[in-house]
Amino acid sequence: LLLRAAAAAQVQMPSCVTFAGFDRPRPVVAAVQEAISVAGGAVRRAPAPGKPRQVVLQSFENADAELRAAGAWSREQLRDGKQSSIAIISGDLDQRAERNARLVREGLVPGWQYGGDWLRRAVNVSYGRALSDYPAIAIALLLLRWLVQGLTSIEVGQLLRSPLIGAVDSGDRARLELRLRGLPDRQWTPVMLAGALRSGKDNEQRDGWAALLAGVAERRQEMPPRDRPARWANFIDETLRSFAWPGTGTLDSLDFQLINRWRDLLNDLARLELLVPTMSLEAALNRLQLFAAETVFQPESDAAAVQLLGSLEASGAQFDAIWISGLTAAKGPAAASPSPLISRQLQRQQSMPDADPSDTLEFARTTLTKLLGAAGTVVCSYPESDEDAEQTPTHLSLIHI
Repeated sequence: LLLRAAAAAQVQMPSCVTFAGFDRPRPVVAAVQEAISVAGGAVRRAPAPGKPRQVVLQSFENADAELRAAGAWSREQLRDGKQSSIAIISGDLDQRAERNARLVREGLVPGWQYGGDWLRRAVNVSYGRALSDYPAIAIALLLLRWLVQGLTSIEVGQLLRSPLIGAVDSGDRARLELRLRGLPDRQWTPVMLAGALRSGKDNEQRDGWAALLAGVAERRQEMPPRDRPARWANFIDETLRSFAWPGTGTLDSLDFQLINRWRDLLNDLARLELLVPTMSLEAALNRLQLFAAETVFQPESDAAAVQLLGSLEASGAQFDAIWISGLTAAKGPAAASPSPLISRQLQRQQSMPDADPSDTLEFARTTLTKLLGAAGTVVCSYPESDEDAEQTPTHLSLIHI
């Protein structure tokens, strides 16, 4: 867009442009730089990061011990009061974000699970989880699935234990679940479950849950066989509202963001009307389940004491102290990922990323150099074993330490 605008004299090139973060050459970037030069402007690159004052390399028994040690190190940095911006780099956040965050929290504040939600937020994870993995969304999808099929006793038990739907007393729900566990497992419809739980001396204590079951059964009867996706989106939203989802308590900032993201999915479902004029509710729920599973959600949060980041996300940022984990020879440099749709020879001719092993190695070296220069205090670490396989430090870390 910039090149077309410059060629049509729609924009005036600045006298000096500084490029930062372009670690790999791109033809379009080179073309923009040439256009700036032709227009008489100066092209500069951001200065290279400085050298850290202190770099150490440590090894640990395994990756779990490594991340716990990183959390404990963060606590010491915060205790001294000299370090206010701390980062821990983990290369596998896309696969183990929640697990890695838990391990760091265990080292930062042992017993954080019992200290309140503010301790959980002391570690901010840059990579989120699938939307369907959040309890509020999982319960909503489970309740909605009850509109089109039966649920097992285990799934009904999850609804009984959840405070995210209805306003029934938890003690009453616990007694109902205990009674449910004494019944044979089957695919329960709301009508079947209401009939099974109708008898008993504590029937008067089940009025709230009976109303919920009646509401689900009523919804099942009133829905049409097929409808427009936008109508189904409204139907789903109204159904959840009628069951007091996501609970009767006050929503905090993170919950509010989660519910708004869910409503965005309903809007996405409504827009399917451009492609699919009508569909059944079961098809609409399948699409919604797919959307939730494919959507990675990371709520915005206040500045946390410790940032848990990936290497590319942290590249270019500055911190007071940084811990770079997972520097094993097996993972550093990371495996190349050239395009599988273009011949390797053509990729080499065009100098495409990862087309040549030397490019992959140079990019890994550049990324690590930037991370090492991102803070005055830097700790590098690696696990000595990974699933019973012995590990050694990557030679990239040895070059800089």
